[in-house]
Amino acid sequence: MSATTEFDQYASRTTPLTRGKLSLTTPAPTDMRGQMSTPRNTSEETFFKSIDGEMEKVEKFTNQIVDDLKQRLSRLELDIAELKMLKQLNEKNRHEFKSQADDIGVELLRLEKYVNVNFMGFHKILKKHDKYLPGNPCKAFYVARMHRQNWVTADYSVIVVKLSGIYSDIRGDDFSAEEATKDNDDSQTFLRSTKKYWVETEDVSAVKYAVLQHLPVFLQNTSTGQSDSQLTNSVYLDNDSLGKGCFRHNFCSI
Repeated sequence: MSATTEFDQYASRTTPLTRGKLSLTTPAPTDMRGQMSTPRNTSEETFFKSIDGEMEKVEKFTNQIVDDLKQRLSRLELDIAELKMLKQLNEKNRHEFKSQADDIGVELLRLEKYVNVNFMGFHKILKKHDKYLPGNPCKAFYVARMHRQNWVTADYSVIVVKLSGIYSDIRGDDFSAEEATKDNDDSQTFLRSTKKYWVETEDVSAVKYAVLQHLPVFLQNTSTGQSDSQLTNSVYLDNDSLGKGCFRHNFCSI
């Protein structure tokens, strides 16, 4: 059998290319830097679309879970308020309500972990991209874009505050959540005796949840309204050689 015949038989068994024509006697297309562009650009386009799609998935899922948690909290608040009004809040339904509140709290912490894992994952992927393709960096653009997205910038403290009120009702505290968080003239002038602890950012929500199961949150006035917490704004030096008093800087996180 001749070489021509063998080639004809091979060609008849293969699927013809459907993405344009190729030439075996011309060089591959290049960009303005003289580098091969077609394969790399196709890969880059796929990569960018994948990043966009994954970020969209994370934001959609996060918003979906947050909306679900808020709805469950609202229903729980109504159920508790109804039984309190009828004076039928007994140990049995207190236990049931606490179980529901516990589930919401645990799911909130799981959601925060999910957000953190994806946040760090995107950072590492984009860093790897720029390391292996320094001629076409994209990390700065996507990180800035990510920091503008709701799943990264949103503050879900309202869930913490609502949970605190629910636990307070379940415990049967003598004061309402609204009274505990009122801003009166004396709230900022009393003699303070407090202990402050250094908490890692990723542990803040877990600490808040552990505390609010036993004590109601206190809403504080900030520049953006009321919040259950605020950034560090003062540092007290513990060494006389460094000076006395404190340094203050508004909205400084340390």
